[in-house]
This record gives sequence, structure tokens and C-alpha cells, in this order.
Amino acid sequence: MKIGICDDILSEREVLKECCLSLGYKSIFLYESGEALLESSDIKTLDALLLDIEMDKINGIKVKELLEKADTFTYIIFITNHCEYMPQAFGKNVISFLQKPVTIHEIECCLNKAAYLKKDYFLIAIDDKISIRCKDILYLCVEQKYTICYSLDGNSFSTRKPLYEFEKELADLGFCMVHRSYIINLKYVQKIKKHDIILSTGQTFPVSRRYYQHVTESFHSYTISRLTCQ
Repeated sequence: MKIGICDDILSEREVLKECCLSLGYKSIFLYESGEALLESSDIKTLDALLLDIEMDKINGIKVKELLEKADTFTYIIFITNHCEYMPQAFGKNVISFLQKPVTIHEIECCLNKAAYLKKDYFLIAIDDKISIRCKDILYLCVEQKYTICYSLDGNSFSTRKPLYEFEKELADLGFCMVHRSYIINLKYVQKIKKHDIILSTGQTFPVSRRYYQHVTESFHSYTISRLTCQ
């Protein structure tokens, strides 16, 4: 995961950088001002941004507004000394508001949340021409010699790419193979029975005996991750 740190105080940037490094993150980009961040070529590829609010010229609130207009998928974690800025800090990609001095545990929780949310926006290549975001995929299945990807909006896309290749790609993105012919997006699972799995759309799919334990364990892990990141 690519993490940006934007703060006009060098010592603050270094503290946050050390926190991220100690948590195992290696792709870290430092910015000394809002202007430096907005002029950077990396801005559209950042997954999470630790953003100070009080900076000269372009402050953190303005940076957030400009990122929203640019329609980026960077999750923002505001860091400040003053809670009075909180009402202005809300936004579609703002996931937390931390008061200085921050702890490594607070940073860890926020970055875990960003990583979890980011999975929804991973693009999966159906074929050479079509890609679809994870959150828009309902399920995939095998029909004759084709793999069919069914999207949340009711569309479907066929490809000769085998289902087992999708299984490898989607394994860590909240999907689970429930039968040799079906991969389900766990985001839309409503209930798991002994032989069936029911989606929020009302659709029911078979769960084979071979996959049952894997399905229940995967759904349990997914649910725990979702709850801890809310």
C-alpha cells in the first residue's frame, strides 16, 4: 500500500514515517506542504494520506476538497492539534480524524481500515478490454467453456479466462470459491446454510461439501475484518 505523509513540520513527518515503517509499510512518500503534494505525480496513486490540517497557503482542508474534485481513491487520515477543525474535515474519502500526538496503534488502525476499504476499488481484468471493480462483482461462474462475471447492476461479461485464475486473483480481496463452478463476493453474503449460500440479492448458490469449511472460515474472517474496520 502506498502511503503519503503531508505535514509542514519535518519532525512530525519523520515521526509518522517511522510509525509506518515499524508497521511494515515500505512505500512511503513525504510532502512538506499542500502544494508539494498536489504537484506530485504520485498523488493519484496514493492509497492512504496522513494529512496535517494547519499548513501555510494550501491547508489540509483545501487539499481534501481538491482531491475530492479530482475524484481520487486516496483515503485521508487527518492529523491536527485542534479539534475545532473536525466539522470542516468530513468528506467522502476521510476515514479518521486524529489529534496530535498520535500513537502507533491509532496509525495502525487507520491504515488497516484504508487497506480494507481499498480492496473494493481493485480493478479485475475480465479480458483484454473489460475491467471491473471488486465492489461491483456479485459472483463468477462457469458456463460451458466460459467464465461469466455477473455484476451488481445486472450486467454479465463472458471470458475464456478459467475460473481458477480468478480464484487466485480474488483470494485476498473478499471473494470465496463455494463450489467448483462458483466464486462469490463475500460482501453480499446474507446467510450460509449447510448446503447453500444466500446473497443479499436473494440468489442462492450451492456450497459443496469440499468447500464448506473453507467458506465458513472465510466468511468469519471477512466479517471480523469488516467490523474492526468500521
